[in-house]
Amino acid sequence: ASFMFAKVKNWDHVTSRDVALNIPVDVAYTFDLGVVALRAFAGPTVQVGLVNNVVYRGGNSTHSYNMYADNENPYALGTRTRLNVSLGFGAAAVVFDKLTAHVRYDLGLVNLTTAQYTKLFRNTLQIGVGYIF
Repeated sequence: ASFMFAKVKNWDHVTSRDVALNIPVDVAYTFDLGVVALRAFAGPTVQVGLVNNVVYRGGNSTHSYNMYADNENPYALGTRTRLNVSLGFGAAAVVFDKLTAHVRYDLGLVNLTTAQYTKLFRNTLQIGVGYIF
């Protein structure tokens, strides 16, 4: 899953929240070097949007706009699409079969807006570390 939160630049009263489920489908190859195993992987990631809201707070009022619905919200770049597909690739290392670290880059392939004359693509960079029980 991915969770993204933002404040609109130069607008202190506008915030956004974006929550999505990411499903990577990778092909991987592992080089076992004894103490360290190195892995390279690539494949598509399907991302399904769960929440995408823009919240405006001004004066005594608060307005929340669902970016997935065409509700005439003034901050949308048109209605957003829930489905995104990206092409990802990355590398990982596992040390002593216990410690792991990885880096992954996903290049968005789907235009996420329906706005005329506008394109919106989501590219993501992931960096992670972990301990394997």
